[in-house]
Amino acid sequence: MGLSSNILWHQTTEKGFYSILRSKQLLYSYSIETIIAGNERHVEAFPMISLSDLPFAELDFYLNCEKYDSSDAKFKSYGGYILGFSRNWGISNKFSPVWYCETYHQGLSRIISSWKDKHGDELLYHLIGNIKNTEGELPKANADVYRFYNEREYRLLLENGHAKTLSEIDYHSYKKEHGGSSLLVPHIGVSFTFADLRYIIVPHEYARAEFEKLPSDERPNIPVFTRDEVNQNFIGIRHHHITKPEYDEPKEPIENKENNTAPAHITALANTAHLISESSNPPTPNFKKVLEIPDYTSLVEPAAISFIRSMEESIPKLPEIINPLEESMKWANTIAETFKSPFADMHIGFKPQNIDSKDFDNTTDLHQE
Repeated sequence: MGLSSNILWHQTTEKGFYSILRSKQLLYSYSIETIIAGNERHVEAFPMISLSDLPFAELDFYLNCEKYDSSDAKFKSYGGYILGFSRNWGISNKFSPVWYCETYHQGLSRIISSWKDKHGDELLYHLIGNIKNTEGELPKANADVYRFYNEREYRLLLENGHAKTLSEIDYHSYKKEHGGSSLLVPHIGVSFTFADLRYIIVPHEYARAEFEKLPSDERPNIPVFTRDEVNQNFIGIRHHHITKPEYDEPKEPIENKENNTAPAHITALANTAHLISESSNPPTPNFKKVLEIPDYTSLVEPAAISFIRSMEESIPKLPEIINPLEESMKWANTIAETFKSPFADMHIGFKPQNIDSKDFDNTTDLHQE
């Protein structure tokens, strides 16, 4: 299992994703950082750009972290759209790993105390701005204890003096003044070319289809994977989330309004295609429709079933010895007599003298109301 890769990932929202592709820049934004040192809690927002050094096989929580609000809407921890940059591009632009530190570290408490006394000091600015607790709370991921260490963050701070840091209160006021955005104003960023990108990960197939609609000059020609593809093919998890392929369910040949089923022996008989010879001149009666009756399987006597099956074997010979139309009607009424014991009130077929040619249109549903 790999511990690092040659890819540095940047996760963002859908809006941020398309903005980054159009501008070919990663912009600095204020990130509110909470550092716990002993019993002290220090909260401050620094202008920065963050990346993550993770192999595909280790993207699990970074990719899948999610929570649900009251409307059952799903949110990813950092947005759901991920761009993979070459590590060489990140190093050439001076991105560096953060310092992960446990809350009990004695040096951490001293650094926080010094920062309070010398707020704005150049050295302390870069030191504190690159500190991250190994674990901590991450509300957007619905996590009381989130292991930040697993993200292997690479960070780039804006040079000291270009923008001031913000207190927790000032940070929330800043976002409110800028429509909920934490982007630094005026916008400052780090440029890249499409050649610096290696992979893109999007939430689902629809997002990939939308991405592929972009003009070629706004769309890097690199592999684009969905979240499920990464989970199932690279990480090797969440296989139970695979969507079954769509297919046509086999339809019952005979439907019934009461129980939507058809007796097996009636179905077999109704599907017999050679009831009447193809050479017969009279219209062919649609016996499949004539025999569409309710399911009385449980009431049919075994003897009646045997009789019907024996009749089916002799059906091919009927056209050779009887009138195809009139005698076939008699045959249908014979079947009705066979069923008379279990359902005496039913009548299958009809008398020859009442026959009308329209009754034998194969496209006509004799049960249609």
